[in-house]
Amino acid sequence: MDKIIIFGDSSSFITNILLKNLLEIIRTCKDIELVAVVDTASSPPDPKILRVIKVILFELRKKIFNPQEKIYLTEWRFNNLYDLCRKFSVKVLVPPLRDVNSTEFTSYLKKELKPTIGFVMGCPQVIHKDLREAFEIMVNYHNSSLPQYRGVYATAWSIYFNDSFTGFSFHRISDKLDAGNILLGESFALSEKRTLLDWEIIKTFKASDYLSALIELAQQRALGTAQQGASSYFGQKEYNLMTQIDHPQELTFAEISKKLKAFSSLRINIHGRYYEVTDFSSKKNKLLNDHLSFITKDNIHIQVTRVCYLPWNFYKMYEWVKRKR
Repeated sequence: MDKIIIFGDSSSFITNILLKNLLEIIRTCKDIELVAVVDTASSPPDPKILRVIKVILFELRKKIFNPQEKIYLTEWRFNNLYDLCRKFSVKVLVPPLRDVNSTEFTSYLKKELKPTIGFVMGCPQVIHKDLREAFEIMVNYHNSSLPQYRGVYATAWSIYFNDSFTGFSFHRISDKLDAGNILLGESFALSEKRTLLDWEIIKTFKASDYLSALIELAQQRALGTAQQGASSYFGQKEYNLMTQIDHPQELTFAEISKKLKAFSSLRINIHGRYYEVTDFSSKKNKLLNDHLSFITKDNIHIQVTRVCYLPWNFYKMYEWVKRKR
């Protein structure tokens, strides 16, 4: 009988969606045992009531001041892996110092739990060789059609580069990050009408439809298919360089707009202070004196209209409340 451990991130809705479906499938299987779920988040989650309040307030402020935005007030936004594991009576493990690659944690898996299959479903940590060798097979969910966009924020990069298609992959974990053989995956047309969050949700639910087949392949120790085609990699460093704009006057209006469309939020230095800009408007040949405005390289005057999805006056109130907490 195979013994399964699932790695997830208690702060990730991607983990919530995939984990819920995995738990529902596994409880109907008689030839596998789910040993535990591992929380790989860098910090403990907030209490549920606080999480629910934060989600509701965030979604409402988006919708009220940005009517074009969709709101997602659904179960997978409110619950996390702890809630799901309580529902399914599954043990949650938290590695020492929240490091899944710690010698103590790896040794515990090998000597005490002796798992055979590992599923990584939204994990912010890189799986090292010692941990991988605690399993006969480890499989990772990645939100791109590999080998394109290995690393992080794959969906955003596909939007930024104007791809016609996006997708996801389930692949075996190997020595090189996101480079293991593909077990399952799908690609589909990328429409401009949807936002980054929309696409992340869509592809995660599509991926969850493949979980039964994925379990069977893992039980068979399927080798999968080597990744083919041109590869690309974008890590946290590349993401930070793309989304933080230190000198907006050195970029064209088109480039700044393209970044915002792909990544939803930009950290822009405006007159010596950084703001999390989520929307702006343009005015040609009109000089603006407001401290939330700047002129682009191609002489377009930009007025920031939303900071953290809030109009400026509401954002100032929001900042004041945060300082008082």
